[in-house]
Amino acid sequence: MLAHLPPASPDPLWSLISAYRADPRPERMDLVVGMYRDESGTTPVLEAVRAAETRLAEAGLSKAYRALSGNADFNAGMARLLLGAAPARLARQYTMQSVGGTGALRLLAELVARATPGATVWSSDPGYVNHRPLMTAPGLGFETYRLREEAQGLDLSAMLEDLAPARPGDVVILHGCCHNPTGIDMRPEHWAEISSFCARRGLIPLVDMAYQGFGDGMEADAAGLRRVVDENPTVLVAASCSKNMGLYCDRTGAAMVVGPDAAALSRVAPTLERIARASYSMPPEHGAAVAA
Repeated sequence: MLAHLPPASPDPLWSLISAYRADPRPERMDLVVGMYRDESGTTPVLEAVRAAETRLAEAGLSKAYRALSGNADFNAGMARLLLGAAPARLARQYTMQSVGGTGALRLLAELVARATPGATVWSSDPGYVNHRPLMTAPGLGFETYRLREEAQGLDLSAMLEDLAPARPGDVVILHGCCHNPTGIDMRPEHWAEISSFCARRGLIPLVDMAYQGFGDGMEADAAGLRRVVDENPTVLVAASCSKNMGLYCDRTGAAMVVGPDAAALSRVAPTLERIARASYSMPPEHGAAVAA
């Protein structure tokens, strides 16, 4: 069997990290992965996280299995963190714990593939290098739109020009804030225009919220997402606690699906749970309990 495995090239990012670690020069700098580091180059454990971990350890909670959907308190908290306290928004969402933000993206890609097998996912160029393999793994099409800067910021006309061929049911990946890798973020007027564009064309926004809190603050960074949710019947969200809570290796994230109303979500939870069950069964508890 093993002799028949096709050759696979190593992941370019982690290959670069391996080269960095093998480099003996003391002045080298690791700028590969988007992680917060202090002046000494260390990624610290946040004081709030350390305190939460201490309380959990003292409580001595059982290590018994939880639900396929993960930690319910975490899911409810992430929904509020992303959408705010507006009851109208919260009533339209289903949020499920995932294995990091990457796991959320994969869950949502599988969901789209089951609902609309012929859909195409549109992602920025340049963009997060893992978007393409995550979206194409379940068989979705993949196209790109230009993400570039002009004198006044984002060149929105180039972006919308490239998205013109997108068909109803296609998915448009939008970076919620701190665009990876360019840092070119959308201003409120850009969010307004792209939200309206998606609504008119019947496109499904997928907001990748990997860095909430690293831009202009937790609430400000969610403003674009909330506008998209208010103006579009269906929205997908992949969120990560790696950056804003420093839970990188605890792999703590959430996949959210927003529908036109609560009734439209009836098939979402069992579908996502079935996808998770066939992949990893249930997500790890520790990071979600800390975040909750």
